[in-house]
Amino acid sequence: MIYIDVSAELAQFRNFFYNSSVISYPFFPRTSVLGFLASILGKEHDSYYDEFKNSFVGICLKTPITKEIKTVNFLKTDGFKKNFHSQMKMEYIRSSNNERLTYRIFYEGDNEDRIIEAINEGNGYLRYMGTTECLADIDRYEKIKYQELQGGECYYIDSIIPTDIISDLSFEDDKGFFHYEKNRIIYNFKDGRESLGVVDILAETKRLQIVATLKKSLSFKVSDILTVHGRLLKIESGETVYVF
Repeated sequence: MIYIDVSAELAQFRNFFYNSSVISYPFFPRTSVLGFLASILGKEHDSYYDEFKNSFVGICLKTPITKEIKTVNFLKTDGFKKNFHSQMKMEYIRSSNNERLTYRIFYEGDNEDRIIEAINEGNGYLRYMGTTECLADIDRYEKIKYQELQGGECYYIDSIIPTDIISDLSFEDDKGFFHYEKNRIIYNFKDGRESLGVVDILAETKRLQIVATLKKSLSFKVSDILTVHGRLLKIESGETVYVF
C-alpha cells in the first residue's frame, strides 16, 4: 500500500448529482482519486476504469475545512456568441485554519510501484483537486505497512467511511461535538462513463475523525448486482483507515 499527501489552496469536487449547480463534495470522491492517480501515470481521460477496478482506496481529510462561494467569469471562445461573458457561482473547499488544504490518499493495487516511479520522475499530467483551476502539489508519498482490523467494535476512524457499515455513531465526546457531513457518491465508472453504483459516505470536516461502532461485516452494496468488500486498516503511522 502507498499513501500520497495532496495539497492545494482550493478544491472543487463537483457533486455528480447536481447537474445545474456547482456544489462541491467536502472530500476527494473515490472516482476523483482514481482519476488523480491515473493522471500521475499519464492516462487519458476515461481510459483507466478497467485498470483500477480492483483497487482499494482510502481518503483522509488532513486539515479542517470550510466552504465558500465565488463568482467565476466564463468567456466563450468560439462558435455562436463568441467572446460572450457569463458568470456562475461556484462552491469551493478550503482549509479553515489558514493552512493549505490537504488530503491523504491511500492506494493498494497493481499500480503502486508505477505511481511511485512516476512521481519520482515527474511524469504525468498537472495535478489538481477536482477542477483545473485548483492546481495541487504532492507533498509526501511512500509505501507503508498496515494491520487489518475487524468490524463489530468502536473505532476512531481517520478516513471517510460508507454509512452502510456503521452500527452506531457518536455525536459528541469529552472534546465536544463532531461535525459530520453525509454525501452520496458514485462508487466507480465503467467504459462509457456508466455508473457501477452509488454509496453514501460520511466525513468529519472539523475534528477529522469519525467515532463509530462498525457492523461486523465491512461490506456494502452499491447496486443490486455489486457488493464491495471494504477493509479497515491500522496504518503503521497510527491512523485507522477504511479502504474500499
